[in-house]
Amino acid sequence: HDRGTENACNEKYKYNYGYRDPNANFRTILAYDCVRGQCDNNAGGSCTRIQRYSNPNVRWGPSNLPVGSAESDNVKRLNKVIAKVAGFYKHAGNNLDESKKVEEGEDSSPTNRPSEEPVQKPTEGCSDTPLEFYFYNNKLMDCGTIQEDSSLCSNQDIQSVCPKTCKTCNSQIANLDPKLTFKFYHDVKHKTVKKSCSMIANYPEVRCKFDGISETCRATCKDYR
Repeated sequence: HDRGTENACNEKYKYNYGYRDPNANFRTILAYDCVRGQCDNNAGGSCTRIQRYSNPNVRWGPSNLPVGSAESDNVKRLNKVIAKVAGFYKHAGNNLDESKKVEEGEDSSPTNRPSEEPVQKPTEGCSDTPLEFYFYNNKLMDCGTIQEDSSLCSNQDIQSVCPKTCKTCNSQIANLDPKLTFKFYHDVKHKTVKKSCSMIANYPEVRCKFDGISETCRATCKDYR
């Protein structure tokens, strides 16, 4: 998504948003069509999607316009997780340096097929929630945000929801439900909703099966995984 569509123009900690040109000349991958009156103050009207991830260091078109900003920089986010994702599978194919990051403006080609077994399997029984959650003056965050500001791991709810990042996997806290509200896709209502683990506990046999819930409300969902 983009900041205007999400009404997240004042979001302090996150930058993994698509980008919409202020004059509605274009939008990047993940950004929605340009709409007047939203918080990013774009000109509105239909804006063409270009095949680029938001990146303030790359320019596009005859006017040489940047395709991102410091607040909308998907490439920065991709580079932060590229080594972790690449490490799940054996390298197959074309002798690319596994440590190489996405270069500015450079396309990278995927391997022809993944290997049958991961090179590095995720730690059993310990994973960060894949969901976004509200914290710190009701700001929307994820565990990637916590990686960038480890001081937030001093909070018990953050230790619970991001145990791998906060290195609390061997603590009882990792098995507790966080007292946070989070966003997830409701498979029954077919839309994104906001709920806490106490609300998941009302219908755990259904809600614990929604993507990301069992990794977030571990105490509530322990018998429904």
